[in-house]
Amino acid sequence: PPAKEASVRGSYREAAPPSPQVATPRQMKAPHERLAARAPTFDHSKRPLEQTQNAVVPVDEPNAELGAIRHIFGLLKQPGMASAALELIRVHEASFPNGSFSQELQAARIQAYTASGQHALALQSLASVAETDLRVEQRLLRGELLAEMSRCSQARTDFDRVYDSKAAPQLRERALYGRALCWAQEGNGAQKQRDLYEYLFRFPDGPRAQLARKALGLTEVQP
Repeated sequence: PPAKEASVRGSYREAAPPSPQVATPRQMKAPHERLAARAPTFDHSKRPLEQTQNAVVPVDEPNAELGAIRHIFGLLKQPGMASAALELIRVHEASFPNGSFSQELQAARIQAYTASGQHALALQSLASVAETDLRVEQRLLRGELLAEMSRCSQARTDFDRVYDSKAAPQLRERALYGRALCWAQEGNGAQKQRDLYEYLFRFPDGPRAQLARKALGLTEVQP
C-alpha cells in the first residue's frame, strides 16, 4: 500500500549515517605491534604440516620476513614441531627468494634437521656454512654429528676449537666429553682417560660427571 511504502521510505530518510571512527593516539600501534598482531597463529595439535602452507606473514608488511623468521624459531621451541618448521622454511624460501636473513634461515634448517633426527641432512647443511660464519654452537653440533658417524678425526678438530675457546661452560663441557668419546672410539685409552679426568676436574658437577666416573672406575656400577 502507498502509506506503508511511504513509511518505509521515511524510515530510510530518518536513519542517521554512522559516525566516522577516528583513531586516537592510544589506538595507534607501533610497527612491531602491528607485525605481531598480524603474525599467523596455529592450532598445532591438528594437521600442523598443512597449516603451515599459508603461514608466512603477508608480504605487504614492512617487516614480513623478520616476522616469518621469528615464527619459524617459535615452532622450533615447541616439542615435535621440527617437521612443521621445515615445511615453513620451504614456504619462506618461496616467499622471500632474495631474503635478508639467509644465515638465520640456515641455522633454523640445521636445528630442524637435528631435532627431527635427520642428522645426515643437518651435517650437509652445516657443510654449506663457511668456516668463518660457523657459530660456536654449530661447530660443536658438527663435531657431535661427525663423531656419531665415526668420523672422529674431523670431530676432534671441532671439539678442540670449542673447548679451547671462550665459549660458554656448557658448550665446553660437551666438547670435552665428546672428545673423550672419540678417543674411546679410536681405541686410545690413555687419551680418553686424560680427557675424562680433565672433565671431572673442570666440571665436577657436570651433566656427564657420573658417566665419566663410571668410565674411569671411580664409582660402583649398579647391577
